[in-house]
Amino acid sequence: MKFVEWCDLFVIGNKTIDDQHQVLLEIANTFHNEAKKGFNRKVTNDTMNQLIDYAQKHFFTEETITGKLDLPIELLDNHNEIHEKLIMDIYKIHEDLSSGKINSMYDIEKFLTDWLILHILIEDKKYKEYLHR
Repeated sequence: MKFVEWCDLFVIGNKTIDDQHQVLLEIANTFHNEAKKGFNRKVTNDTMNQLIDYAQKHFFTEETITGKLDLPIELLDNHNEIHEKLIMDIYKIHEDLSSGKINSMYDIEKFLTDWLILHILIEDKKYKEYLHR
């Protein structure tokens, strides 16, 4: 069973962004399935490395697409700042994991849930209307 199931609620309306969001949700689903088995530092590190790589690619793509829209500059700047903070948060979690400060899959799973679901449903939805102008 999937932790987060892709549905119309997540659809932004741009195929590239929606496809990338689905990949990010699959990373979270894979992590969740592994988390149910108990804490595994290698799986967790691998997930965080995959998340860092893919999130950077996704944010670059999303910022390129939204940069071409007629977004209010405040919205665009705020969205890009949120992306920067999320990348820094991912690096911090990865660092804490590597140093032994994190020994719980729950903390990482909560971050993935909050970040992926809330970011898509709240932050990314703010520019959805501009995709269709």
